[in-house]
Amino acid sequence: ARFILKESEKAGWISGVPSKRLDALEARFPVIPAHRFATTAAARWTIRGVLPQAGIVVFFGDAGSGKSFFALDVSIAVSRDTEWHGQEVTGGPVVYIAAEGAGGFRKRLRAIAKHQGFPLEGMPLGIISDAPNMLKDDDKALARAIEASGGAVLIVIDTLASVTPGANENSAEDMGAVIARCKRLQEAT
Repeated sequence: ARFILKESEKAGWISGVPSKRLDALEARFPVIPAHRFATTAAARWTIRGVLPQAGIVVFFGDAGSGKSFFALDVSIAVSRDTEWHGQEVTGGPVVYIAAEGAGGFRKRLRAIAKHQGFPLEGMPLGIISDAPNMLKDDDKALARAIEASGGAVLIVIDTLASVTPGANENSAEDMGAVIARCKRLQEAT
């Protein structure tokens, strides 16, 4: 597209975007010069080298391989702000969505507290023992509940299958919808 602009208007236009719209676009999609981008701070970590502070992480493996124990172990370390298997942790409140087998999760939680020798009382670890539907807009209600509880630096959803009823885990459309809702949840919290 060609535009004929007065010299005074040229500074406020990029590819035909008027300056009043440019401010809003710049805020959302800043264009960072390569030299500045290359020298900006590295990723921030909740667990150094394992779990970034921002983003979506998926733990996956065969059934019975210990994914839930792994996720709980990570959650405990983050909520207690303690080292995790030799890795530095930046802790804070955690919300764990035990969407599958809340009874078994309750037993795991008591067992890990007993094994590691810490009290559950006063620990910033909140549990949601229901299965939100991440193919619907349940992420909005989750965000409100999490914010009302004081927020979270980590939200664990256990398991993907439980929060995506009827979804095909191999479908880009289904998983794209779930990822979009997880991103929306992350942004809201």
